[in-house]
Amino acid sequence: MISKKVQTILIHFLIYSTAISTSWIAFNMCNSYSFLTKLFIANLFGSLLIYLNCIIFDSFSINDPNWTIQSSVYSIYYLIESKNYCFKSIMVFILVNIWSIRLTYNLYSTAVHGIKDEDWRFSDLRPKWKPKIVYFILGFFGILFLPFVLTFFGCIPLYYIFKSSENIEITECLGLFLMLIGILIEAISDYQLSNEFEMAKKEKRVRFMRKGLWSQSRHPNYFGEILYWFGLFITSKPSLAHNFPIDYLKLSSFVFGPVGIFLMIYFISMPLMEERQLKKKPELYKKYISEVPFKILPLNFLFSKSKSNKKNFKNK
Repeated sequence: MISKKVQTILIHFLIYSTAISTSWIAFNMCNSYSFLTKLFIANLFGSLLIYLNCIIFDSFSINDPNWTIQSSVYSIYYLIESKNYCFKSIMVFILVNIWSIRLTYNLYSTAVHGIKDEDWRFSDLRPKWKPKIVYFILGFFGILFLPFVLTFFGCIPLYYIFKSSENIEITECLGLFLMLIGILIEAISDYQLSNEFEMAKKEKRVRFMRKGLWSQSRHPNYFGEILYWFGLFITSKPSLAHNFPIDYLKLSSFVFGPVGIFLMIYFISMPLMEERQLKKKPELYKKYISEVPFKILPLNFLFSKSKSNKKNFKNK
């Protein structure tokens, strides 16, 4: 007997395989457009197919892995288009796909259960976005289209990185370093959180993470995510300068990727997460906020040290 989780993964695999294939067909049919326009239109077709399945199965969680899978797909398109398999291109391609595969694996190992099961971020919106038709219309723009656009713009640097045949520069090294550190921080944060959930389940207690990186910042996983996207942008900057005269429209689209992702995380994802924690564990989370005042930057060791010094001074 196939478990509910395995059934869900198989259905997701079928949905995303169909969406990627549809995108490829659409891409090859849009010959009169520029490469980037073709890529946008083609992947929008694929996302619309995923959206249709969200309606059929009555769950926006089907769209959850979309932006990580999209990033990997974009990297393949850009690398094939550039035909530039230099060290820098291969390094960036590997990092993008490590980030994509790890996040997708983490999602399926921790958050995916049944095909109709919906993440709390989406199910909490249902009472606010009534009736169901309103939920799916608003959900298209807020849950599907916004991340789609941010991911598209966030991945545009790949086109210019892969097109560049220049030797790797210091700025690009910094970008690669930030991408790698971002991936590691996000992976460690997710591992520590998952481990806490397992321990809490075994010990039959309230699950609450405030150790490791979570003792330095309330959202270290998001810090890693932001580092990754800004690292990708920074890696593209020399390539951007070498490949064409400054075009402010293109430059703004580069900035829109990482900055837009940061704004979405800071003003949407984090407040939703904190509001949920304050509802479920009010006293515990209020205490956590007082102990760890840093939302993103993992700098609580400075705050703790300062607090400790003040305490020691008072005791003298």
